[in-house]
Amino acid sequence: MPLKVAPGQALSAFRSVYAGDKDELRQFIEAHFCAAGSDLMRAPLPKDWTPEFPQRVDADHVELMAAIHAMWPKLLRVSRDDFPERRTLIARRFPFVVPGGRFREGYYWDSYWIVKGLLRSGLKETARGIVRNFLDDVRNFGYVPNGNRTYYAGRSQPPLLAEMVSLLDDDALTAEAAPLIEIELSWWSGRRASAIKGLARYGSDMSEPRPESYLEDVATAARAFTPNPEADLRSILKERTEAGATIYGEIRAAAESGWDFSSRWLKGDGLETIRTRDVVPVDLNAFLYKAERRLAAFYARLGQQDDAARFAEKARTRRDLMNATFWDPARKRWRDVLKDGTYASLGPSLSDYAPLWAAIGPPDGDVDGLIENLAATGLVRAFGVQATCTTTGEQWDAPNAWPPLVDMLVEGLLGLDHDGAAQLARSIGTAWLASVKAGFEASGAFFEKYDADARGKRGAGGEYEPQDGFGWTLGAAAAMVGRFHCASDVARAPSRRSPPWRASPLPRRRASRRPSGFARGRRALRPHCPASYRLVARRRRLRTRRRGIRRGAARQHRSRRRRCGSRRASGGPRPCTVRAAPAARPAAARAPVPSRRAWRSPRRRCAAASRPRRTTPRPRVTGSQRNNPPRDTCARFAVQCCAALRCHTACTSRAAGRAGSAARGGRGTPGPPRQPPHGCAASAHASATKKGRMAAAESTARTVALHPLAIVGVSDHFTRVSVGGSRQGAGSPVVGLLFGMQRGLEVDVVDAIEVHLTEATKVDAQFLEQSKALYTEVYEDRDLVGWYAVAPAPTANHLALHEEFVKYNESPLFLLMDPQPQQDAKDLPIQVYETEVHDLKTVFATVPFQLETTQTERVAMEAVAQTGCTDRELMLDTHVASLDTSLKTLAARVRALRDYLAAVRAGTVAADHSLLRKLGALCDRLPSLKSDGAFEEAFLRDYNDALATAFLATATKNAAAVNDLSDKFVLVNARGSKLV
Repeated sequence: MPLKVAPGQALSAFRSVYAGDKDELRQFIEAHFCAAGSDLMRAPLPKDWTPEFPQRVDADHVELMAAIHAMWPKLLRVSRDDFPERRTLIARRFPFVVPGGRFREGYYWDSYWIVKGLLRSGLKETARGIVRNFLDDVRNFGYVPNGNRTYYAGRSQPPLLAEMVSLLDDDALTAEAAPLIEIELSWWSGRRASAIKGLARYGSDMSEPRPESYLEDVATAARAFTPNPEADLRSILKERTEAGATIYGEIRAAAESGWDFSSRWLKGDGLETIRTRDVVPVDLNAFLYKAERRLAAFYARLGQQDDAARFAEKARTRRDLMNATFWDPARKRWRDVLKDGTYASLGPSLSDYAPLWAAIGPPDGDVDGLIENLAATGLVRAFGVQATCTTTGEQWDAPNAWPPLVDMLVEGLLGLDHDGAAQLARSIGTAWLASVKAGFEASGAFFEKYDADARGKRGAGGEYEPQDGFGWTLGAAAAMVGRFHCASDVARAPSRRSPPWRASPLPRRRASRRPSGFARGRRALRPHCPASYRLVARRRRLRTRRRGIRRGAARQHRSRRRRCGSRRASGGPRPCTVRAAPAARPAAARAPVPSRRAWRSPRRRCAAASRPRRTTPRPRVTGSQRNNPPRDTCARFAVQCCAALRCHTACTSRAAGRAGSAARGGRGTPGPPRQPPHGCAASAHASATKKGRMAAAESTARTVALHPLAIVGVSDHFTRVSVGGSRQGAGSPVVGLLFGMQRGLEVDVVDAIEVHLTEATKVDAQFLEQSKALYTEVYEDRDLVGWYAVAPAPTANHLALHEEFVKYNESPLFLLMDPQPQQDAKDLPIQVYETEVHDLKTVFATVPFQLETTQTERVAMEAVAQTGCTDRELMLDTHVASLDTSLKTLAARVRALRDYLAAVRAGTVAADHSLLRKLGALCDRLPSLKSDGAFEEAFLRDYNDALATAFLATATKNAAAVNDLSDKFVLVNARGSKLV
């Protein structure tokens, strides 16, 4: 729960709260804390998301995959970046998917199956963002925390980062991730080394209750401690503290495993007998083995053969050690061992078969024996596989079937390339998927875990209620459908947001001929432009309406002919319509059946009557142009079509109706065209053109995030031109380039640099190319997104100049800054435009924008606003100077208020009672006005708190430095021993 106030203020208020009074405590929480999960926001619709599921599945699983596909936007979150000190959230650069239910943040090993599901749904950019968030974690922590909360620091989860990078199959991402994955693996090898050299175990860097389950951990520690009745109180307290620290460390280690909690970690019957750190687990070392193999492949792909050979050797060494330590030849499976080398438990567990997922086969090559043993263990049930065969009431025991474990086992069995293994894998996968499908059909939800003995039933057990959502269930189910239910007779899956004509499976003939990517004709808009779906739906409704009208008219005409006795005597086929007579024939003698053009809908009649008749053949569109239009062109076309249709229909409906009536041979003649209403784009264009300016209409679904450095760049350019500090002469036009990132309809404008003009409407192309090349060489993730100018309003010259920038960006933005804003204006004197076509004329249309800053930009802006340090100055001097400036500013404002009050008292200034009430309320809140010493006491308390915080921060920093030095020592020592 994020804080509403600063941490120090909340702590000061908490000191006066009596913890035994629940009502007082509840009031304190409501006054100082926000709702749980309010530090995250639901992310906007991903740019790579389409309403239709992009893959093809069999008809029985169309609805299931459509529901899975529709769940991803609901679980997508972004971090809030305001007041980070009030939250426990570790901020993310990119949107991420939360599991759902009570889990309101991202989790490490959950995300592996989430990424698999996102890729099945075609959301590759979203999946790449999730992986890059984890790469940021490795940069910041040296490992990936359990989840993106500060209280998850100190423990991780099964290392699956290398697998996520492998799923994306991106060369640039691989080059970025390879050294970071090596850092993560060294953390696991160093911090989580077990008593058996070369193998790892789960652990934790802290020995205290988990903040997310504080009461449960304290209760478990209390059950684990039995005091000695003969010991004194001091000894009892010491033993209790030590026992509690041990239990807390074991619980945290189990949470790091992901199996929290299971009989795998228990020595007895209850959770108080947990001993996670004494167990050397099979699955963790399988994860590390596969990660080392992936890293060796990454380095080989990048051409670093020495590093590739080094990690390939590490993987072989770990595999041999795993087979020698974990393999039980009598039971034909791998088993967890204790630190003394003995087997941890007799009962089977799905973790025993994790090496299959890591592509490690049985050491003796007896695949048949392994499969027979697996079938005989009791793990395989009617609707999946249960985690263990032991029923303890913990959630990672019988009878729960967990999606990640089912997916890992099925993938491992399929990798054996054995008919019996493949048959068993298909049986397990389809049975579990049938349970998922039944649960969804019954409840409309996807569960965190399922009962392996009951179809469609939630799992049970554990320290919290079963959750719905659920991220890894969606990913595992999508992967299972991809393995076993992608038959040849397939259908495109409809989603809940799909248009109604896509809700039923496609006929096989259409499905086999349908091209991938952009489709033909009007469907070229559909894969990437959500706005175009409404346009396509409207067209289909109009076609259906016209078809019904034509059929009804034909039926009426046939009935009329029968009544008039005009049926042909020959008995031949009767025509559906009557052809119109030649032009010389009188209108009254024509057949009463309207033509096809006449039966158009009202909107189509409006457009048909107002536009000129085409006299030239339509331009031929080549296959490459038809099937692969640029995304920007596609989006701009959809937006322009929608806007132009709204404007044109509103402006010309009555005139077009009269024109359509005349075209159909009705009475009356078309009158003069109706003038567009006030405020319409066409009217604005006509009136503004008379004044020599181009109009600005309201616009589109496109959104712009404007960063402060871009505004500073435009302002700096204008200032330099005004004072003669620019290479261009004073009074020359202020024009420049905008750089940033563009993702579909969302644009981030990050920076601005000036550009030269050769004429009033001509850009110096050579200078522009050089500036663009230099900038993009430094900032590879940015590109030219538009241009800027300084003027009171857009003009015709700006429109002509805008066409120059279309050569470099198909849909450039135009940022216009007003150099002379009104004094009482509260908004920035900035407008952002793009071009649209209204009544066959190009006009500027406004685009909404919002200010957005990153942490780096905030630091940079603060550095720009403050005076920098010289070589002889210290940072403390600058800090004190800034505080001095702030105090002087505050004193000046207080002085102004005092002078105002004195003037009001003297009667020289009229009293503003609203302002006086605000001043009175402010004075009442100032503790310094009180004379009972409360201010001094509060000040000293806050001062001591600040000193304690500084001391703890210093100690934490030094501890982190020691840990870093220890990691480097372990790494250097390990490499040195390898060289020797």
